[in-house]
Amino acid sequence: MLMLRHGYEAKLPLVRSVIAELEASHGVKTISLVGFCFGGKVATLAGGDPLIIPSVRSIVIAHPAPTPASAFAALRVPLLLLHAELDNMFTASHRKAAAAEMEKIKAEGFAFEVADFEGVKHGFANRGDATEEKSLEAMRSAFAKSLDWIGKHTKA
Repeated sequence: MLMLRHGYEAKLPLVRSVIAELEASHGVKTISLVGFCFGGKVATLAGGDPLIIPSVRSIVIAHPAPTPASAFAALRVPLLLLHAELDNMFTASHRKAAAAEMEKIKAEGFAFEVADFEGVKHGFANRGDATEEKSLEAMRSAFAKSLDWIGKHTKA
């Protein structure tokens, strides 16, 4: 019951509502989605939602929850995947399947990129160990790549 109320797909109406509010009440014209773990899967699903696609210019996901390849096949928004080499949730096989689907949509004109981060685990981009040099470097690099991706895809 918990996942029915709080599952990934159940969050899409909330994403639609937030986007509509930002556009209607706050005049926001450029929207990018950024998701980590649970939010990474939600952002990926949103990138294939016909009601969300027109409003979103780019998506960045870091170490998403396990996401089916079909969600990546449905994407119609540029997506950057920040992948942790040692991720025990979004594994190397998930990454490979996602990249294969995104290669197909790339032929249709949709941008994507996968950035692999060696030696780091699930959660590295937002809750990595800042006292460990490799982890800190990965967090900083993921942040910089995210800003670059968003900037590249949100220019008017």
